[in-house]
Amino acid sequence: MAEVGNDCYFFYNSTCLKGSQCRFRHCEEALGSDTVCTLWREGKCLDPLCRFRHMEMQQNCSISCFWETQPLGCVKISCIFYHSKPRNINGLFLPPSS
Repeated sequence: MAEVGNDCYFFYNSTCLKGSQCRFRHCEEALGSDTVCTLWREGKCLDPLCRFRHMEMQQNCSISCFWETQPLGCVKISCIFYHSKPRNINGLFLPPSS
């Protein structure tokens, strides 16, 4: 699949250092979505503001989250990485990964 229209892995999962120079999609609207765009899967959605994900979602990852070990902890609500500790993000309680 072509890069144009695909979500940036780093933008979604951590931080993309390329910013506007990145050739992948950086869509704030899609950050909180766990739904993959069906039109994108068919190669038909190139909407840069589509509120659905333009990448296949990984779930229940066994790789530990790097940010969990940092002083502020992980603040990504939809973080795909493994969390050994519960998290509280803006009043939303997230239990450890199962």
